[in-house]
Amino acid sequence: HLFSFILSHRFEFEKQIFRMGVETEIKLSINQQEVDVIAEVLKRSKSGVTAKSCLQNSYFFDGSTKQLSANGLSVRLRSVIPLHSGKMWWEVTIKGKPTAVSGAVSRPEFEHQISSVAAEQILRHKGVGLINYLPESPLRDTCMRLLNGEEMQLVDGFSNVRRTVGPVSVGGLDGVYLELDKTTFMNGSACHTDAELECEVPHPSHVESVNTFVQSIVWSACRRYPQPAAGKRRRMATFRGSKL
Repeated sequence: HLFSFILSHRFEFEKQIFRMGVETEIKLSINQQEVDVIAEVLKRSKSGVTAKSCLQNSYFFDGSTKQLSANGLSVRLRSVIPLHSGKMWWEVTIKGKPTAVSGAVSRPEFEHQISSVAAEQILRHKGVGLINYLPESPLRDTCMRLLNGEEMQLVDGFSNVRRTVGPVSVGGLDGVYLELDKTTFMNGSACHTDAELECEVPHPSHVESVNTFVQSIVWSACRRYPQPAAGKRRRMATFRGSKL
């Protein structure tokens, strides 16, 4: 689908995926029990809709004084394991400062894949060497300037199971997908799991029509309208009683 290509800005060169541009995303809070219900309602309401699940393990890195997050930047190393195939890959992502856009959040994003050998080495050394794998981009340049020669450090992380449901057409847009996440946060021996619905849109001008559609799907499935959700890292900080 042309929209799917434009939406993700993904290009494949020798099996390396590179993502660039601005991500605009709707995030809504749902209950864990509603994930499967919403997926089934969407599958029944539209022909050709499928649901695929994957396990994502996300690790976040910053400088010693958290100078990246203080400037609205986020650096993530993430493994993705599709549950239908078990074939894992790793990706490094830099995200810029988020901006609220009428019911959604927009932020610059650059992402590419790295080898499992490189990813495991970075984790083994708690972030040392990650700076060499950041996607070439203006955000990388900003990270380098803020770090000023310092290596990044592993600061937190979480795991989530993502159920991707689609594609559907909304207001003339083809290839729209709903991402239903169950995320587990740890705090010592304590853990907390919550859920959210995410939907990426190609441009802020499409937020209203896509949001209306998503709200209607949740209403059909759950007989309630969902509220906006904070980002996963912010929800994790709330659970831990800490700050980003």
